[in-house]
Amino acid sequence: STPATTKAESPEKAQPSVELVDAAFWQDGQIAKGIVIATTNNPESVGEYFTTSVNFMDQAGTIIQTQEQVESFSWAGQQLAVPLFLRLDDPESTVASIDASVSISDYVSDYNSPQKSRPALPVLDSESISEKPDGGGTVAAFTFTNPTDEDLSGLRITVACYDAAGKIIGGGYDYPNLVAAGKSIRIDAAVITGVAPSSCRAFPNYEV
Repeated sequence: STPATTKAESPEKAQPSVELVDAAFWQDGQIAKGIVIATTNNPESVGEYFTTSVNFMDQAGTIIQTQEQVESFSWAGQQLAVPLFLRLDDPESTVASIDASVSISDYVSDYNSPQKSRPALPVLDSESISEKPDGGGTVAAFTFTNPTDEDLSGLRITVACYDAAGKIIGGGYDYPNLVAAGKSIRIDAAVITGVAPSSCRAFPNYEV
């Protein structure tokens, strides 16, 4: 008799994924600001767009407004800090809490060849945090060394600042024009926090 044969099943295609790591907010007058930190360990997520959605809510739990921001990962294992801003129409409005969500597209893996992962860029710890002498705000200083063999232009660097307990209390961003291959630059990022930060971290990403 002829042995029975079965058709081999093709393995399921891996799906992109994104994970919410942390989220926090602070308010400065009529401006409310939130920072969401997201990550992925999935190579399928590289090049996909992920959306961060934040509900800014009042004391009663009513949504004042929802803000969204779109980002993309450049390598597996990358962490990104995503800032979101809300201008409150009512000067008496107070944001009491936020509810953050993240989701990721499946466009690249469905319709295009997967995007090649870029070399990982280091998360930076602040070397100093100081007040500008002219009262112009707080500056967090970092040193960024280009670990690649290409000149990097248009880097996007978001910053999260923390209190002594490790809670996010503010942040900022910076956009260096050029970091030559193998060289270092100093980044002085303007940050806004509710109270004086104990530390800040910078999360670099490549130009889109």
